[in-house]
Amino acid sequence: MTQPKEIAPDLQEGIDRKLLKQLRERFLEVNHGRLERMLSTLSVRHRMFLESLPLLLHINHPSLPGYVSGSTPNGVCGFTPNKANLRAASSISRSFAYRKRPLQQERIFSIFLMGSTGTVAHSDTSDMDIWICYDPALSQGAVDELQDKLHGIEVWADSIGLEVHFFLMDPIKFRNGVRSDLSGEDCGSAQHYLLLDEFYRTSIMVAGRYPLWWMIPAYDENRYTEIADMLLRKRFLKPDDCVDFGGISDFPAGEFIGAGMWQLYKGIDSPYKSVIKIVLTEVYASEYPNVESLSIVYKKKVYAGNLDLDELDPYVMLYRKIENYLIERKELRRLELIRHCFYFKVNESLSRTPNQVMTNWRRQVMLRLVREWGWNENYIQQLDNRRYWKVNRVSMERQELVQELNHSYRFLSSFARENNIEALIKQEDMNILGRKLYAAFERKGGKIELVNPGITASLVEEHLSFHYVRDEEHGINNYWAVFSGYLKEREARGREPTKKGRSIIELISWCYFNKLLDQTTRLSVEDNDTDMTEHELQQTVQSFFQIHGETLPYAPQQNFDHSAFPTKITLYINAGIDPMRPMTLKGIHRLSDQSDALSYSAFHHNLAITVDQVTFNSWGEIICSHYSGENALIDCLVHYMRQIPPDGSIPLPRLDVRCYCPSRASAIALRVEELFRDIISCYYSGTRSLDTRYILEIEQFIYMLQFRRNTPYVRGMRNYKDLIEALGESQPQYSQIVVDRNALVKHPLRMVAKMGAPGRIQAFYQSNGDQADIFIHDELGSIFFTQKNYFDEKTVLNPIRHFLENIQLRRSTLDRKDDIPSQKVAYYYISRNRRGDMQTRRKEFKALEHDEEHHSIQAIAQTGTFGDVFYTIYCDNQEFSQLEYGDALFAAVAGYIASLRRNREQYPCYITDLDLSQLDLPQGEQLQTVQFLQHKEKLESAINSALRLA
Repeated sequence: MTQPKEIAPDLQEGIDRKLLKQLRERFLEVNHGRLERMLSTLSVRHRMFLESLPLLLHINHPSLPGYVSGSTPNGVCGFTPNKANLRAASSISRSFAYRKRPLQQERIFSIFLMGSTGTVAHSDTSDMDIWICYDPALSQGAVDELQDKLHGIEVWADSIGLEVHFFLMDPIKFRNGVRSDLSGEDCGSAQHYLLLDEFYRTSIMVAGRYPLWWMIPAYDENRYTEIADMLLRKRFLKPDDCVDFGGISDFPAGEFIGAGMWQLYKGIDSPYKSVIKIVLTEVYASEYPNVESLSIVYKKKVYAGNLDLDELDPYVMLYRKIENYLIERKELRRLELIRHCFYFKVNESLSRTPNQVMTNWRRQVMLRLVREWGWNENYIQQLDNRRYWKVNRVSMERQELVQELNHSYRFLSSFARENNIEALIKQEDMNILGRKLYAAFERKGGKIELVNPGITASLVEEHLSFHYVRDEEHGINNYWAVFSGYLKEREARGREPTKKGRSIIELISWCYFNKLLDQTTRLSVEDNDTDMTEHELQQTVQSFFQIHGETLPYAPQQNFDHSAFPTKITLYINAGIDPMRPMTLKGIHRLSDQSDALSYSAFHHNLAITVDQVTFNSWGEIICSHYSGENALIDCLVHYMRQIPPDGSIPLPRLDVRCYCPSRASAIALRVEELFRDIISCYYSGTRSLDTRYILEIEQFIYMLQFRRNTPYVRGMRNYKDLIEALGESQPQYSQIVVDRNALVKHPLRMVAKMGAPGRIQAFYQSNGDQADIFIHDELGSIFFTQKNYFDEKTVLNPIRHFLENIQLRRSTLDRKDDIPSQKVAYYYISRNRRGDMQTRRKEFKALEHDEEHHSIQAIAQTGTFGDVFYTIYCDNQEFSQLEYGDALFAAVAGYIASLRRNREQYPCYITDLDLSQLDLPQGEQLQTVQFLQHKEKLESAINSALRLA
């Protein structure tokens, strides 16, 4: 067959209408050949869809798919149904009869197949992207109705097993760069000229107007608009015969970055196709600014008369361009991956005997290519067996794919920096893409890496063996490993495991979410002196099926508008650990009725030894965290609080707590879940201030939790003295004290915390023989504690009553602030009933009378030059200043008081009034009652110590 002659019109010298006609016919010949090739590979029903499509859009008929109304925009330019079109419509609806209408308006300019359809890469499982070019004069209401009709056709196509995506195209808007937002089947703002390039080199015209772009020679592409206007204006081309989407002479360089991001986005779910396209973008970028796009190459071939459909195949052309680029750069490993991607995209298994008597054209193309590549039968068979690949082979392939995607993206990013180019992609789109890429590809501690993004159909193993491997040399690098098949410890030695992890929960998570196990998979465990049993292993795995089902976490696109947050948290307590084992080995049994799993028995053992947390977040990531050691549970709790802001800005995640250890598993799980629910109720229900302090006891430790500036803080204490000291710290505003349901069970602080009220001063006391314990809860929730010798109620309380009344009077008179407590101090006596339960009784007292036997001792504190505190003390109006007496101040005061007493008695003295108004407080801090009491206690201790020596 003789090759047609090259057509090279010089449009500046003059225009030959016959030459233009030859050009149009040449493109139409290629178009017809590609359309026939495509139809030859379709099934009967899919061919029926394509042959009926022009007629479905040409008329509105109630018996045909997609019908909305008789007024829906219709009429395909220049279309007259042929026998194939009518036969296809009749097979859809037997009652259909076509009637030609005179003077029908033609609102549908063109119908184009676009993308892989009709190429070597289109298989019977591929979808179809179809551009419907419509009259720009249509109203928005008419366009919406046309969209409804197309949706109806999509639904019908789906019912016959064909996935179709229609794209309504206004040629004028498209030429002006109007694009829609980023979505699953659209490239949003990421690319315009690259999309146009793909359209011109891949599109097949089904019916309607041909692209005007065909008629502009490649060497005149930079004058596209000028020549197109001239051809239409001078009637060399009829406007009703062609449709104009614009030229592509100058690629805005920023599109390469946007397109690269977009292909990476698609590569998360369809890596083989995206790798090819992103490398093509890299090739284009490497040629910038003199980019020779594939559409231009295609146009040159047609003008030159090279009409071989195999070589004009868009995917073959794409491969050839990438191949030349990588060979020139000597990147043969990348080239081999591109060949894999191309082969899998084509999906023509060459190692299997074809069903057809005559081998189809797609197979012939691929046979010729693999011979060029030097692939032998064994290699091809290995690729064809991809559906049977196991996890190690799949992981290697994924690693290559991710490495390639990242390589191309780094190249494009470097290209953008070197050329000072801004990507032509909206910032919000950029943020979404970046976050989704991070979620899919970024490695971080504990994150479950999903290794099978559509590489193979199934990774399910018949048997999985879990082994605990001890570090015999150092004893610190122990780990869990999982092997494919049934392996005993001896058989596993020297073999590389499928996966290693520091906890068995992390390994189970990795196997489960990568679908290495299902309900039929047999499991075994080599515990190596841990407490993990096959029964516990089975229970744990079953809990994954119960909690997570069999689908992977899905993150809708809107989730990437914001930072990731937890959506589901599962806690596994004591995986592979029996918390009672040390006690059992020592013969220790429960010696009290203390059944709290966090403070068990008389020895207060914590039975929650380890915590494994499996977190799903809003970006679809799965993250495993392991907590061990004496602070395991509290560390997990604080991490939970840090992940979830208490301001209600995100919904609370679903929480599940599981425990399958051999001893007290249900009680442990229930107690841990109770604790988390109580914390959630305290800080996340909106009923309490974030300043609330939560008191918790675990084993021998006391913990105090509190939010400060929306960040959780925890303080660990070893005894009640440390706790009281912590509760005595000043607070910026009222801070309630909430005591955990099992904490401070026999301590008076539990009652003090329960009865504490904002804006009030409340004094609680109890007698312990010759001592009295006094707790004062001030207006902001701080606690003051002191012990006094107990003779009677009056002796113990009157000095405190007198002092509190004086400072209340002083503060209300001088400070004049709304938050100064003005109500009377409430006094409560704490006692125990016959069962030992604490109870309180409100005490009322008569007004204090002046007692001449007791001296009035007033103290004034002020801040010195170097931030230290100086005191001036007035005892019955006698002044004693630290400026005068220095370190002997308290001895001087004590000497004076002793001189006034008969026989120099040794009973204690008490501060009756205190002024702290001259103290320099940290910015924003206010004086509160607890500070007066603390200064009072300090001064009384110093004076009374000196009195004993006087």
